[in-house]
Amino acid sequence: VLSNNPILKTPCEPVGVKEGLIIARQLVSFAQKFNKRADKVNSRNLRVAKGLENPQVKCLGLAANQVGINKRVCIYWNGRFFQPLVNPEIVRWSDETFVHSESCLSYPNDTLSVWRHNTIFFTASNILGEQQADFFTSAVISHEVAHTRGLTIHDFVDQDNLLSPDKWPGNEKRTLS
Repeated sequence: VLSNNPILKTPCEPVGVKEGLIIARQLVSFAQKFNKRADKVNSRNLRVAKGLENPQVKCLGLAANQVGINKRVCIYWNGRFFQPLVNPEIVRWSDETFVHSESCLSYPNDTLSVWRHNTIFFTASNILGEQQADFFTSAVISHEVAHTRGLTIHDFVDQDNLLSPDKWPGNEKRTLS
């Protein structure tokens, strides 16, 4: 699903864990296929192949609405495998922020300087308790969870308008103590 599709700006519907994990398997399959294609492009040292504008970009995460499924499910690369998150929510975050260069599969021609929180704590229906993520992993998870709330990288480019998770549809204000 590319940038002009309204599903990207629509908050996703909550989903049951069983259905969410089935959707997550579809997302993992898509991400793995995308990454294999990116690897082939990189190995041939090509600049463009079948719409892949930046062959250095790999899929590190994916939300269900990016493949046309309006359900609150996403996956992220945890360094070993794609971790599914069903009904993810960022429940606490640091006041400290950082900016880094971020891309999105739904906006293939855009690489933006995006503001993110240094540390987040998140929950999901398919994991026990709160999980912590810092810096790069925090950014990847925040990116994907934001997609499930109808937000994109374009919503995070200005530090003065940094959208903390308390301003995301469906989240309350909770900051780290």
